[in-house]
Amino acid sequence: MIKRGGIYIVDFGERYRSNIGKRRPAIVLSAQSYLDIVKELQYPSILVIPLTSNCTDNPQNLLRVRVEARERLKQTSEAIVNWSCSVDLADLEMQSGPLTLLQKSEIRELEEKFALYCGVVPGA
Repeated sequence: MIKRGGIYIVDFGERYRSNIGKRRPAIVLSAQSYLDIVKELQYPSILVIPLTSNCTDNPQNLLRVRVEARERLKQTSEAIVNWSCSVDLADLEMQSGPLTLLQKSEIRELEEKFALYCGVVPGA
């Protein structure tokens, strides 16, 4: 089962223009209720936020959320909110489960920055 807030390896394909490309870890941001049925859909896709190990020196960056190395996530990384995208479920490596799961505080920070990026007012 895919977990919201889980970090999985995703195949983003070839790098082309603004397409980030390559296999890299990404955070699954789709709602858990959606993830529970996604395999039944004709076109199963999920919302992810890719990670980079090229971290900034500014932990207050409005478009990044730091995730410290732990469990099977080998390097401290940052989720880049403006790289958010939908990927086909087949591009997600699920067989061995998530590399790690975000902590509640990390999910909260990611949701806040994603809402800011999208111009969504939480709770409205």
